[in-house]
Amino acid sequence: MQRRVVVTGMGMVTPVGHDLESTWSSLQEGRSGVGEISLFDASSFPTRIAAEAKGFDLARYVKDADRWVEHCRNTLFAIAAARMAVDHSGL
Repeated sequence: MQRRVVVTGMGMVTPVGHDLESTWSSLQEGRSGVGEISLFDASSFPTRIAAEAKGFDLARYVKDADRWVEHCRNTLFAIAAARMAVDHSGL
């Protein structure tokens, strides 16, 4: 049995953009999302650079962002990307 998948919409939260359009534009221009770590004190680590999704705010994507305040950043990124994918799909 062969299964097929249809992608109807896309959403992205990346270090070079917080949506599909800005991420794609950054990639085309060769911009890097790597920089000095700013989300926590990295002074005790052997490296102080990373690719962070700086300035991310879930409230830009969903009305009930306060509901998710106790969840980890990965979950918040997934919620925002899912919301953008549904919007992009036109469903």
